[in-house]
Amino acid sequence: MFKNVVFCAACLVTGPALAGGPLAVEPEPAPAPAAAPVADLDWTGFYVGLMTGNGEFGYGSPAEYSHYGIQAGYLRDFGTFVLGGELAYMTGDQKGSGTLGFTSTRAKLIGGLSLDRVMPYGFAGLSNFSVDYGSSEISDSFQIYGLGARFALGASGRHVFGVEYLVEKDSDFNDFGAPADNSEVSLRYDFRF
Repeated sequence: MFKNVVFCAACLVTGPALAGGPLAVEPEPAPAPAAAPVADLDWTGFYVGLMTGNGEFGYGSPAEYSHYGIQAGYLRDFGTFVLGGELAYMTGDQKGSGTLGFTSTRAKLIGGLSLDRVMPYGFAGLSNFSVDYGSSEISDSFQIYGLGARFALGASGRHVFGVEYLVEKDSDFNDFGAPADNSEVSLRYDFRF
């Protein structure tokens, strides 16, 4: 029995030497670092832009017109919600006969959802809407409201394209005792700073 114990001990001590040395264990490779999550676009900041589209002014008989304009504003992204304000100026001419001219200076409060590079929004505000009849010009304050969506493009999201539907209403246009309304669909481009 003693011989068996000595034999087993000798095998344990000399076994690795006879096998070519101790067995080298490879270290486990470190796990690859997880890709950094892509941050959602932050809509916070100032912007300026251009708009163009078509509208219809209704006071008596409706007049269709094409328009263009400029806008500037500021948005603040609160994670899920975006709040901000915008000032805009629009000018347009009646389609066809071209006898009527329209201008509108607008102030909007904007509220929307921050869905990464897409921002659906609604707005409300006031405008000073003017109609140029050629021989005279009439203007009045209008309430405005509407809906839109903006889409940020490019790696930085600085180039923003959008579409907007706007309604302007006045219950007593220029104190003539009759309501007036204006509706527009606009395509927009904004550059974010």
